Amino acid sequence: MGGSCGASVTLLIGCVIICWCCVDVNGCVEEERRALLDIKHSLDSVGYDPFMLENWVGGGDCCNWTGVECDAYRAVSKIDLSFVRLGFSQEWYPNASLFGQFTELKEIDLYYNGIAGWVNPQDIWHLQKVQLLDLTHNNLNDESIARLIVPWIHNLTSLFELDLGWNNLKEIRWISNITSLSSLDLSSTQIKDFSDLCQLQDLQVLDLSYNSMKGNIDSCLKRSIPLSLFNNSDIMLLDIRKNFFSGPIPNSFQYLENIESLDLSNNNLSGEIPSQLDQLHSLSVFRVSYNNLSGFIPYNIQFCTFNKSSFEGNPCLSGELLIEKKCWSMHGTSQTYHDSSDGDHEDTLKAIDNDVIFYSFVAASFAIGFWGVIAVLAFNKNGRIKFFMAVDYFLYARMDV
Repeated sequence: MGGSCGASVTLLIGCVIICWCCVDVNGCVEEERRALLDIKHSLDSVGYDPFMLENWVGGGDCCNWTGVECDAYRAVSKIDLSFVRLGFSQEWYPNASLFGQFTELKEIDLYYNGIAGWVNPQDIWHLQKVQLLDLTHNNLNDESIARLIVPWIHNLTSLFELDLGWNNLKEIRWISNITSLSSLDLSSTQIKDFSDLCQLQDLQVLDLSYNSMKGNIDSCLKRSIPLSLFNNSDIMLLDIRKNFFSGPIPNSFQYLENIESLDLSNNNLSGEIPSQLDQLHSLSVFRVSYNNLSGFIPYNIQFCTFNKSSFEGNPCLSGELLIEKKCWSMHGTSQTYHDSSDGDHEDTLKAIDNDVIFYSFVAASFAIGFWGVIAVLAFNKNGRIKFFMAVDYFLYARMDV
């Protein structure tokens, strides 16, 4: 029995020693600290902002370094190196093996770094927990993206956000295999065919802005973007601004029941704004500015919540929302006030709705009431005596209780 107890104690001490060797006294995994320092040293040849990695030094807890986050077990779960480069005079080819040592890594952010390709991309393919991969604003092309991601796809089962905007991409046939995606940024690319998105049934955020999509939205969607995608009630954000779409706004947008942000600005859209869009009760951001829209802006509670700038730049578009907002909230309900013969009453409501005037009115009312009571007490002796007698009575009554 004693020998068994001694063996257990020895085993426990051994485990403690192993953990002590693997984890710094400050809680940072030593192997991962060295890997982070290797990443920093790899940037020496291409230049980086020293202030961003100022605390990436040998001592201290690497979980507290800028751009680094750790999980509850002190393993690195996020590496954010966005904007770490000072300039792009020299392209950066990161060694993927430097990132492959972080087995618990969930987020990799390499936004705006002039990355043109990868060294040893196979050394990162074993990572299975990556949920976010941001490669926006780099110099990547189809080949460099495919070399990194395509062989990695079978392990990217947890990836929900992929940002590839502002790169030199022309096709994304492999994208349909990452069915876990809920957020996808393909802004400012050279992609012409987006039909591969049809397999992404869980997509909630889609950014296709700053592309060169042309023609009628309906026909373009049928040809290059799956129309079923726009009948997906899960879509919460759709951004197709800064394209060359023409023709009317499709009525099919009314089926985006959960959409919160819809940006159609800076296109060549024409016709009227479909009145059916007022059924999108979750819509909080709606932009159609700088198109060729005409007719009246639907005047209802939903559209009253949108800013005037959401509609500007459409010379033939009219409506009271382009002049001023006339939506009010009283006792938790929304009401819309139209011009009527009762102009004075409406002007009063407008004045009270202005914050400055409202608070000035409250302050003035308080001052008048307060100094009015003081004046009565100062100049009316009998009133003053009765007032203080009432105060005394109240105080004594409270004391008796």
